Amino acid sequence: MLEAVLEVWPSERVGVKTGPMMNELGLFKAVESTLPTTEYVYEKLNAYNLSHVFLMRQLADLSETPIAALAGDAVIHHFRKIYHGQLILNVGISREHATELVEAGLGDFVAFGRQYIANPDLVERIRLNAPLNEQRPEGYYGATAFGYTDYPFLNVKDLHAETEGASLSLRSGLE
Repeated sequence: MLEAVLEVWPSERVGVKTGPMMNELGLFKAVESTLPTTEYVYEKLNAYNLSHVFLMRQLADLSETPIAALAGDAVIHHFRKIYHGQLILNVGISREHATELVEAGLGDFVAFGRQYIANPDLVERIRLNAPLNEQRPEGYYGATAFGYTDYPFLNVKDLHAETEGASLSLRSGLE
């Protein structure tokens, strides 16, 4: 599949989304066959000048599985040793943890999916170290705005109290 995409697009404009050892139904496969296959895929990806590889951490409880050793950040450490291109990390990473991972060289970027849904001004909140809205996952990807597009932006009063005078460019959406 990647070869077909690269016939149309230059490799530096192509990214690959990966997740460790899951089949198309999201179920863990037998480790005996999957881990070597996944490692092989990551190794092969080094041969391309890809824009990035998107590596997802696991939120599932792996403690009673054959891949328990890859829980949490262990999967990042494992595959960073194999893949040497740009990694975008995702799933269950806070802004503080993101800083630690990037500074340690384990990833080049971090994607904040759920945090972005709950915080339409996430970039500004991270920049200002402002509090994040509580997430309401029961509304994600639903048929209404509830829990998906109805989260509030920071307002000037909150910004002033939380940032103690940090500079901010006001724009539409801030009160």
